[in-house]
Amino acid sequence: MEQLEQIKEESKYLPSTNPLVTLVAYWAEQGNIVETEKLVSEWLPLVNQMRDSKESGEPLRTKLVFSLILMKAHLGALKAEVESIEGVNERLGVPSHRSRTSDMSAFFESWTRLVESFSVNDLQLPWASRQYHNAIVQFQIFANRLSEEEFPLSKAYEKILNMRSEGIQVTQRTFLYFLEAQARTATTGSTTEKPDLSKAAEIYYLMEKYGYNTDKSKAFKSMLEASFPSSEHQSKAPEDRSKILHSIFDVERMMGLNDVPHNVETMRTLLKHVFEAAAQKENEALYALNVVRYQMLREFPPVKPTFRTYRAMLKCASVCKDLGFIQDIVSEIEGHIADSVHDDENIKWNLAIIDTYLHTPGLINDGKTLAARLRLESRVNLEYWQILIEYYGEVEHNMAMVKKVFGSFCEWRNKYAVYKYPSERKNVKKENAVQDNVEQPEHDGTKTSSHNVKGNRETDEDEAKFPQIIQPFPTPPLGVKDTIMINLYLKYSIQSGADDLAKDLFLSVLNCFPPGLAIDRFDLDVLKEFAYFAWQDKRHDDLIWFFHNVIHRVKARNDKREKAAYKEFKNWVFEYVEAFGVLVKAKEKLARKFEKEKEKREPAAPPGCDNAIIGQNLRKLVWNYQIDMEYN
Repeated sequence: MEQLEQIKEESKYLPSTNPLVTLVAYWAEQGNIVETEKLVSEWLPLVNQMRDSKESGEPLRTKLVFSLILMKAHLGALKAEVESIEGVNERLGVPSHRSRTSDMSAFFESWTRLVESFSVNDLQLPWASRQYHNAIVQFQIFANRLSEEEFPLSKAYEKILNMRSEGIQVTQRTFLYFLEAQARTATTGSTTEKPDLSKAAEIYYLMEKYGYNTDKSKAFKSMLEASFPSSEHQSKAPEDRSKILHSIFDVERMMGLNDVPHNVETMRTLLKHVFEAAAQKENEALYALNVVRYQMLREFPPVKPTFRTYRAMLKCASVCKDLGFIQDIVSEIEGHIADSVHDDENIKWNLAIIDTYLHTPGLINDGKTLAARLRLESRVNLEYWQILIEYYGEVEHNMAMVKKVFGSFCEWRNKYAVYKYPSERKNVKKENAVQDNVEQPEHDGTKTSSHNVKGNRETDEDEAKFPQIIQPFPTPPLGVKDTIMINLYLKYSIQSGADDLAKDLFLSVLNCFPPGLAIDRFDLDVLKEFAYFAWQDKRHDDLIWFFHNVIHRVKARNDKREKAAYKEFKNWVFEYVEAFGVLVKAKEKLARKFEKEKEKREPAAPPGCDNAIIGQNLRKLVWNYQIDMEYN
């Protein structure tokens, strides 16, 4: 880049566009749209001048090349955003399809303008047409992972068929992206029907016709993924296993017809899902441990479990309460910990052990000891705090410890992991995660002054800007990861009966955003729990408060099912509050009516007459009883 700048300053001339195209393509591969557009806008005028130079034989299509590279930059940015969101969703346990966020509207508009900027003449060139149409299909596939309603996968499938009929080459990468997408969506419809692998099979045979037969196992790996129910369906219908076997047999039959044997990747995919499915029931978990585990060892070359497979194996062993087998797996994992170079990898393995220990009777104290050691060594992350708060909230039901964990999380987050914008999360330096080897004091969840929670001027100023936020609390602005912990804290506050704390938490989250802005940070199940407990305990005032202060500020994501669930829930709250208001007014009106009739037919009691006062009080009781009877 410095050399190009030097040429630009000295000679105002670019001998060749090749170095520039290479540099722009590099930023596009990183998904960095800003840097890519910046380079294009800076250098395109100079390239245009070069075109007019008689000394240059440079092709006149550099702008077209840059436009195609910009499409690649948009694809890279979209893929990175999807993977980031799905990484958070896996911990939240929410469906894999999420809505596109409001701050991505400009991104989608930019993509639309870019697609429309190509002329008919541009697309007459075979190489440009191939890149252009494949990029559109890939964009539709990635966007489908954000919102299947707005970007249906069927359109990508139709586009692939149209490209083939028009003689436009579909790249192998596009085929594999579609197969992976099919694996994600084959089981999102019904939990009782067999997954539909027909489109995946069709795409595979199209790949064969195009001559893409270099690595058939990748295609069948995606089909095996599609044979298993998605994680949310596994939890809702864990007893339904018959469709899994039928689908696996279908895929393996196709593998046999095409002479494609299992390899390490397909075996890992199969075994990983077997362990995850088996972890739902004790007898199935025991079978997986005793049979499948040893089958893995018999494979040649040996199938080495991935992290996800190890975690599923630990879950199976925990369900079976097999302490000896857990220790065997932990011994293997400790070997990975010893070999790991990166701290993040080390923490990930340790957290898997802690999570297993805390959910296995007989190993809970070991889990607490290991958690305390990680805290002392300052090797913690968001998942660390989530594991602890879930343990104290769901296993011990200890609200005091839940408060302490949340307070410690806020202190850690505000001091060592604070970020101002979502993009900065990726740029948090390693040294920011290093703390002194002295455990910091934990908070009890009560309100404290700002200097007790945040010890720097910046956080003091933030608190002054947001005076209606309880402490301890993450410093605004809130990221998606912050809301994971906040929703868990809300959930356990509601379940423990700490209604005032729950109301303060609701308001604190809302006060982090501009007034009137609808947000999608609250988990729907948490909202339902607050409303349900208020209704069950006949806390009508709390439900009315919830309606006026919270329910109108929350919104659903663009997922069709989630929007329908939100609409149904909001309607229930609205109808309840409206009906309750009508009943209250009717009771007040009835009470006023009886009060007037009482004044007409009853003279005032003589002063100092105890019997008259007693009689008056008795009649009041009778009238109130009549009101209640008529009201009910």
